[in-house]
Amino acid sequence: MPILEVDAALEFSDIGLPLFRQIDALKPFGVGNPEPLLMTGGIELFERRDFNGGARLRLRQGSRSLGGVVFGQQFRVSSNELGWEILTPGARVDLVYRLAENQWNGASTVELRVVDCRLSAGA
Repeated sequence: MPILEVDAALEFSDIGLPLFRQIDALKPFGVGNPEPLLMTGGIELFERRDFNGGARLRLRQGSRSLGGVVFGQQFRVSSNELGWEILTPGARVDLVYRLAENQWNGASTVELRVVDCRLSAGA
């Protein structure tokens, strides 16, 4: 499995719609202009709701919580059951993701589209 090249390590306090909009302004993404891959460590997964082909996650770092989503086809460790076992409530994980905008009931929030995960060191 190839090694992912992460563009930036962020804290949840850095993540919001302003950052998403800055990244979104870099489109179109593709060959020669890949969509940035971001990483955050030491995240607590406190909720997981499975759906056909993936899962919705509620994640916390410090006092800040964010939503995340995992789509099986895009999740690097999905072919390995260990990937799904890592993503259980109570786990402390490091995530690699892309930012996305989630619009629901007229409100916009930023969410993490998870690409890869591992247990945090010391977890």
